[in-house]
Amino acid sequence: MATNSLLETKKSILQQFQGPVCAVATAFNDDGQLNVEQIVDYARHLKMIGVKGVYILGTTGESFTLTFDEKYQIIQAWYKAIQQLDSEMDNNNNQFLAIVNITSMSLNESKKLLKLMKNLQRFNAWALLAPIFYPVTNVDQFITMIKDISIDTDCQLPFLYYHFPDRTGQQNFELETFTEKALKCLPQFSAIKFTDTNIVRMAKMQRKFGKFIKIFAGYDETLLAARTVVNINAGICATFSLKNCVQSYLKILDSIDQGNLQEAQNYQQILAEFCQQLQSNGNFFSSLKQCLNDELSSTKGLQFGRPRMPVWIPTNSINEKTKTKKTMDDVTFINDLEEIGIHGRSSLRDLLTESLNKNLQNIDDNDIDQQQSLDKITFPEILDFQSNNGIILPSLQPMFPLLHLLGVKSFEFHKSVVEELRENLINRFQEISQKMDPNKRESNLKALLAKSFPLIKMPMIQPVVMALLKNLEVVDDKYLKLLVADETLYKKCDVSVKRHIWQEHQSMLVGELSPILSEYVKEKEAIFANIKESKHIFFLLTPKQRRQNEILQSLAQMVGKNVLLYDTILQFVRTVFIHTKNPHYCTLRVSLLMELHDANITDITSMDACHKFAWCLDACIRENTVDHKRIRELQGFLDNVKKGQEAVFSDLAMALYDPYAVNFLVQMAMRILNILITNESCPREHQTLQFLLRLLNLGLHAHEILKTQTFREPKLNPEILTRFLPIIMGFMVDDQVRSVNSKLPPDDRESALTIIEHSGPPPDCFQTFIQQDPLASIFAIYYTAQAARQRDRQAVLRVLGSLTISSTYNNLSHSDPYQHILISSLIQLGEEFSNDDLCTLVFDEILLPALDMNSTAVHLMKLIYHLNQWLPSERLESLMIKLQHYVQMPNSSKDQRTRQTFVELIEYLEKIKEDKLRKNQPPQTPTTPTVVGPHVAASMDHPSVVGSASVRIPPSTPSIHHPMMTPSSSSSSPHVFPPHHPPPPLPSVPLSPIPTASQPYYPQQPQSPYIETNNPPMSPFSGPLSPLPYQSPFQHPHHHQPSSTSSGHLNRSTSSSSSDKSYPTINY
Repeated sequence: MATNSLLETKKSILQQFQGPVCAVATAFNDDGQLNVEQIVDYARHLKMIGVKGVYILGTTGESFTLTFDEKYQIIQAWYKAIQQLDSEMDNNNNQFLAIVNITSMSLNESKKLLKLMKNLQRFNAWALLAPIFYPVTNVDQFITMIKDISIDTDCQLPFLYYHFPDRTGQQNFELETFTEKALKCLPQFSAIKFTDTNIVRMAKMQRKFGKFIKIFAGYDETLLAARTVVNINAGICATFSLKNCVQSYLKILDSIDQGNLQEAQNYQQILAEFCQQLQSNGNFFSSLKQCLNDELSSTKGLQFGRPRMPVWIPTNSINEKTKTKKTMDDVTFINDLEEIGIHGRSSLRDLLTESLNKNLQNIDDNDIDQQQSLDKITFPEILDFQSNNGIILPSLQPMFPLLHLLGVKSFEFHKSVVEELRENLINRFQEISQKMDPNKRESNLKALLAKSFPLIKMPMIQPVVMALLKNLEVVDDKYLKLLVADETLYKKCDVSVKRHIWQEHQSMLVGELSPILSEYVKEKEAIFANIKESKHIFFLLTPKQRRQNEILQSLAQMVGKNVLLYDTILQFVRTVFIHTKNPHYCTLRVSLLMELHDANITDITSMDACHKFAWCLDACIRENTVDHKRIRELQGFLDNVKKGQEAVFSDLAMALYDPYAVNFLVQMAMRILNILITNESCPREHQTLQFLLRLLNLGLHAHEILKTQTFREPKLNPEILTRFLPIIMGFMVDDQVRSVNSKLPPDDRESALTIIEHSGPPPDCFQTFIQQDPLASIFAIYYTAQAARQRDRQAVLRVLGSLTISSTYNNLSHSDPYQHILISSLIQLGEEFSNDDLCTLVFDEILLPALDMNSTAVHLMKLIYHLNQWLPSERLESLMIKLQHYVQMPNSSKDQRTRQTFVELIEYLEKIKEDKLRKNQPPQTPTTPTVVGPHVAASMDHPSVVGSASVRIPPSTPSIHHPMMTPSSSSSSPHVFPPHHPPPPLPSVPLSPIPTASQPYYPQQPQSPYIETNNPPMSPFSGPLSPLPYQSPFQHPHHHQPSSTSSGHLNRSTSSSSSDKSYPTINY
């Protein structure tokens, strides 16, 4: 019963189908090998241009030149592509139709292909072509063969018979008899692809069997007849890979539905002429493939290669785009005013040439002084030309002699007048559109457009035509098509004109959107690349500031008041979010809606189902609080989603997955947890907390909801309330206990017991929760950030180890917005990074293993930027070497911004080094400059260049303290230099330039003999925030050997030949 139900469902979908189905081409590489990698992009292109389904492995797909393994690969690749398209569509009931032709010279091969289709369970039908070399002489035998394939495979998919008598050589095939018998014997028989020019037979088949089977028109030349005469509303054609052909067929269907037969005939003529040109070029299929390469390689980056032999390669080039640009009402563009009877430079040149020749004929050939005769020639035609074509205004006539005396050329004067008139005319159009009655306005503007549009390619007149188009509410299709056909004109159109174009050509809208959305995401990610800011500046922007983004405002202008364009943009944003998982697209979706809300575009906001929900949430974020009234409003939106409108959950989830919304909801929940600790209450008893968790849970599952198209609210794990949040609250209590204990009088034993009791490792279930539930992951991240801001090193070490790569749900801890929060908070620990345990955990376990993930490298650079003064020199040098190795790797997932940030970090560290060198530089005695050759300079005992700064460092004395060191009172004091360890080994890949083991990043700073040994100055970083004195990173293990003196102070000696080399700067 289940299999019969599946078959009936598939047959019903096939019977109700309408629209174009593309007989897809097969792509090959340059070496003739199969290329299936671009099938997903090919499928998206087809869907974008209006195709409703695909016909796979047909004659257009060169199926008879493919091996069985290649066919197997193609079917699997198309299955994945169609699954992807299904996930991107809003309505599951409007699935992409997919039919596979399993025709083969081997019956066993056809059975194997059908078994594969049965296992995949997504295709709508299988097709079969009549045998080619062995013609069908008996209908019963042919039906038996089809039945044998169906029974052996037990496939309950509808069967489509591919009727193509011109290729099979069976013009006398009894199609009516075959259909009658097949309907009785083959329950899977459901459709026919009628690739035949016999309209009479097509009409008979439709009239007799149209209620039982679906008939697809198979010839481009018969699409109009199939729709008007036979009432067939679906077609399977090879040319539907090309946008103009698909649009022409859709226009045919629309024109007939509107009763405009003449327009439908014009579009059919376009298709017929194009097919004739393909056929006349040698081979229809090879010429079509060449057109695909010409059109899709430049716009989509798709290459289909050359057809396989014996399909012949065309000898001439066909540009499909130019062949299908013909429109119903061709407009002859005028490139010069002379074409409409206004005299120009050509007329004047001809006039003067004719006048000169006439005067030369009057000169006597025997005249001795011909030069004087030539000087006597007058050109009255010039005066006539000026009087006939100049500005004929009595008030201006006296001005011309004056302008001539002032040196103003006539051309410049007339040009300025034309520009002034043009501006006045454009302003007049604006007044007409604002003040005139709408009916009269449209008719007057259209009449002006009809006269001026042929002059649109003239630079002087083009602004006038563009102004007319801008002020029209409805622009005729014939003008829009001409604008689309000329890319230069399209780019100069105002956005209001482009809206008319985008409604009919949504692919052009997508082409405009792609760079805009990419730029929007880059702007968001650029905030993370600002390594100079230690605070989490990403979340400091208010909603109003975010909506002042220029890209967002340009998107709002693109939408205008057009609901169709708004839906198209939202669908594109959803699709990109599904592919990238980037939460910034959720920010864009909500911000665009609220920008239209602020602009009072009620035509759009009133139809967006999540408008009021987003508005209420935006108010909460703006006020940074949520009261009971807002809670009731938000809860009412979630609880009152009506049956049949469940798809709104995807938009609500995107609004809640906006990083600003997640940040707000988690912070509110953390506040409530602190209140619960004070009141000694449980999380499950707090209704507001439960609702906030419900909102967070919906938002954190946004990508899953959209990808799987499961439009329902995900269930909240009750153990988050009963087990996980109590663990977080326990951590908070432990932190408070340790904090209070640190302020009590010292008692070593009691303090040790308190630390042990309240600093134990997290329970085992803690790691399980954050691996399996996004809610647990986000709370663990925010708790760690809170502990870091409070400078609680013990609390950070306790939990931070659970946030390593692959330890949180979908690596949420390494997502840019939340890693930004974590890194900005860790910076507050400052001097704690002088301890190796924290450095090992943060750098070696969390950041370095995930260097290729998102913007982790940039976050690491930010951490180094702010913590370099506390990091041990060996650690700093190791990190810089690894970062340099990373940015130099050709295949690492980085962009130019990462490289620029790395260069900025190097420059900052170099500046610190130079400032300290300059500060410690002894006074110089003025000397007379002496020219020293390079050979002499090389033999000098004292180097004159240290690193990148040109300074002289005299040899230091062995008993002098560094000026930035804090003296210790005893040899056991912690204020001494730790032993220097050699830097880690270099990467196996040779890199240049990278410091060697004998050339660390920070060479040692030599001592100055002019510093007094008594009471050296304290470090500016010493004090309560720094348990260790400031240790200069400018030390060299080979040049300075620490040794203790009788007073317990540390002395350093420096060889006179020591040099300080700067870290190499990389040019990108």
